[in-house]
Amino acid sequence: MNKIEFKVVKHWSNEYRQAIYLRYKLLRQPLGLKYTKAQMESETDQIHIIGKINDQFVACLCLVPLPQNTLKMRQVCVSKELQSSGIGSQLVIFSEHIARQKSFSRIVLNARDYVIDFYKKLDYHICSEMFLEIGIPHYKMYKGL
Repeated sequence: MNKIEFKVVKHWSNEYRQAIYLRYKLLRQPLGLKYTKAQMESETDQIHIIGKINDQFVACLCLVPLPQNTLKMRQVCVSKELQSSGIGSQLVIFSEHIARQKSFSRIVLNARDYVIDFYKKLDYHICSEMFLEIGIPHYKMYKGL
């Protein structure tokens, strides 16, 4: 496998739009959900991180600034053919590096129940009971940086 490149991209850039498409195909379409323009506009202040191998978009996530030096990680996805290859872990570690550079001290997230072990391996901790979000069981998790 070729080397993956991670980088922060600007909102509304062509790379952001390609990340939206990847998120749609992997996270939204299977649930019958679409993006609205308002949803995309609400992401203006978020940090958008993408992963590319050559020119192919293979991974992305968003970080939402919250009070108290906290970021909320959301919309984490890796192309189906590359899942379980380590790219997801690299993506999260890269995002933590960016968070530290920007002086954030904590990341929180809502993890779907079937990815809890993935985040636990990266030292995230469950801090809630199970709850439903978009009809899927989730748990709140966090990590201090």
